[in-house]
Amino acid sequence: MINRNYKDNVFRMLFGSAETKENALELYNAIAETSYTDPSELELNMIENAVYMGYKNDVSFIFRDEMHLWEEQSTYNPNMPVRGLTYFSRLYSKYLTQQHINIFTTAQKKLPTPRYFVFYLGTDEQPESSVLRLTDAFDNPELADVEVKATMLNINYGHNRELLEKCKTLKEYSELIQIVRNNEKTMYIEDAIDAAVNECIDRGILRGFLKLHKAEVKEMFALEYHEELTRRDLREQAIKEGLAEGREKGLAEGREKGLAEGREKGRAEGVFETLDSLVKDGILTVEAAAERAGVTEAVFLEKCQHLDK
Repeated sequence: MINRNYKDNVFRMLFGSAETKENALELYNAIAETSYTDPSELELNMIENAVYMGYKNDVSFIFRDEMHLWEEQSTYNPNMPVRGLTYFSRLYSKYLTQQHINIFTTAQKKLPTPRYFVFYLGTDEQPESSVLRLTDAFDNPELADVEVKATMLNINYGHNRELLEKCKTLKEYSELIQIVRNNEKTMYIEDAIDAAVNECIDRGILRGFLKLHKAEVKEMFALEYHEELTRRDLREQAIKEGLAEGREKGLAEGREKGLAEGREKGRAEGVFETLDSLVKDGILTVEAAAERAGVTEAVFLEKCQHLDK
């Protein structure tokens, strides 16, 4: 059993450990269209107590003059730039401390360039690539002095083929996810995961990694599946409750509106009844009564005729 305060995920295991720097460099080269070969240049800098939705952050590292943050998402989330903003602030604070950089000087200090990628593996249809922006969350984005962008890449099997062909590890990870999903159509999820892991080992897909971490990977997938199922159920329940509340509120507002309209109509009719009585008693002329009612003489007479019926 996995016994941690917070959970890793398979993506982080594949790309975010000292033992898998080669995989991280392979994916970096695929994204940047470079061909670096020395993984020792890549410095992992994850903040271990940074947790998002119960999970540690996926992968963050410094390579040459760039600071990267990589996140895997099984659900589309337009709020990832907010996550990036808060995480990068901590990364740069850590970097300034470690490098003994004093920013309270007149000299411009050079910092690694932030790069933020979200790898999407959800089941909802999403484009091959899209940009999520922090300013999309603002009421007045044109006034914003701060921007954070996250490039979201769809890595579901069959998408971003060129990228996956350049990074064998990412391609095989995508294949593993797809095999689990295919199995899930006819098997219980635990059986679907077990069969997928065994199939991948037999076919040479992530063979070394899966043989070494087989039990842990199976448990991680099962945990993520059941947590996603729970989140989905909670969302559906919230939607149902919201619709019910909306209907009740609408009915209540309708009743209140009806009462208000009734009261207003009653008041109006009472005014016309009073004025009509004054006209009949010879106290007011039709012209004067209509003027007090704020209507034309024709409308006043029409209203009075209606009251007599």
